[in-house]
Amino acid sequence: MAIRAGQYCGRLLGLTAHPNHWRKRRATMTNKRKREIVVSAPVILQVVSRHPKPTNVEKAIWRTVIGITAMAFIIGGITTGQPQIMVGMLFGGILIGGCLLMVVNRVLSSRENPLIFTRTGISAGPYINELWEDIESFRLIEANDGRIAMTKTGIGTSLLLKTKGLSQRTIGRAGSLFPILGYFFDNQQQESVMRIFTEFGITSKN
Repeated sequence: MAIRAGQYCGRLLGLTAHPNHWRKRRATMTNKRKREIVVSAPVILQVVSRHPKPTNVEKAIWRTVIGITAMAFIIGGITTGQPQIMVGMLFGGILIGGCLLMVVNRVLSSRENPLIFTRTGISAGPYINELWEDIESFRLIEANDGRIAMTKTGIGTSLLLKTKGLSQRTIGRAGSLFPILGYFFDNQQQESVMRIFTEFGITSKN
């Protein structure tokens, strides 16, 4: 039940793939196992996230804000004095708080890990792990880094992957997960990325 709730939360907020992906993953290889295989191989390229690593204070602030939001939702239901609304708002507050906390924790943990290309695949911390054999094609894209101010400094060249299978594991409702997590390439890194994908027989498609 907890796993299903977590998957629903991720899809609701546009940061995880279609549910078919989760069914397929249980039948094949877990994301954790893929990460172990990728990170155990020699590193070819490493790209640090544009987003700064979260401090303990930042983590505490996010969790406090989420807690206050959930409590406000719950208290709002209690003040109505109507049992059905109270129960609905209680579960709603718990669900919303849990969803937000899960997503924030995953995004913050991803910011602590660089995007690495190894001899076996790609890893972006606990969030994205793909073996070369599971990637169909790639494309370098111009994207915003997710900051509110759409300034020139917030735009750069990131990555879009098309994975094999019916679901797209690195694409959420908000688009490619790579720019959302702050992974962008300078000119030299773009050339390296093109060369790496070519070496492993993965084509670039528009």
